[in-house]
Amino acid sequence: MFKLLAPSRFVFAFLGLAGAALTAQAAFMGGATTQGDLRTQGNLSPPPLSAGVQTSVDAFNNNTTFLGRNEFEPPSPGLDFSYTGGTAVGTPGARSSFIDGQKANPTFGRYNTTLGLTPLPGGFPNPGGWFETSSSLSYQFQGGTLSALSFFGTDFGDFNGSVNIQLMRGTTVVYSDVLSFPVVQAANGTLTFYSISAMLEGDVFDGFRVSLSQAPTGLDVIGLDSMRVGMTRNLGPVGVPEPGSLALVGLALSAAAVVARRRNHC
Repeated sequence: MFKLLAPSRFVFAFLGLAGAALTAQAAFMGGATTQGDLRTQGNLSPPPLSAGVQTSVDAFNNNTTFLGRNEFEPPSPGLDFSYTGGTAVGTPGARSSFIDGQKANPTFGRYNTTLGLTPLPGGFPNPGGWFETSSSLSYQFQGGTLSALSFFGTDFGDFNGSVNIQLMRGTTVVYSDVLSFPVVQAANGTLTFYSISAMLEGDVFDGFRVSLSQAPTGLDVIGLDSMRVGMTRNLGPVGVPEPGSLALVGLALSAAAVVARRRNHC
């Protein structure tokens, strides 16, 4: 003989589920991760952006009020992050370094993405600077309130592992995203544009971390450049339920109606 749940428990279970969905926030949307074209080996100038990457860059720029950036260029190619509203403190991970000027070697697949650099004496292309890592790079923005992040990544597509992005509020992770590269997808020189923007008011962060997870023998390195942070424009108001949340509410109300009918027929 089957045992039925008590009607009151059934209703509370659904109402509890719907309530949990209503209080959960959509948080952040990583909707613009675009893989670009291969870069010509040996060319020190930043490559022209492919149509797909340019579309993603334009969409992010048009919906963001920028508050800070880091291009990793001389005379301060390190962790200096120009930021309006606070101090940005950077922390590089193990096996990480800053590449600038004559140290640049594009044959490894990492390269500068900063546009408009002054050519070197003699008219030679300026190799620029970027950050290289096989582990991680993190930033904490003291006094900062941010809702948008973007950066260019180079040489993402040729290692067995993943690039992990975390947004922090203090010590709490408020959003995580994983870009997986399980097999060799391309030779050295891939260009990737990544951006993430808040969807609702109040969804903010004051720090972020970009890290690599590789196979046990993986010692590959990626390049990070042209990082930008700011505030997303045209945010939706807090408390607007998502379609999934509305469906759960409808389910809960339907369950309540069923129970009410059963009681009326008892």
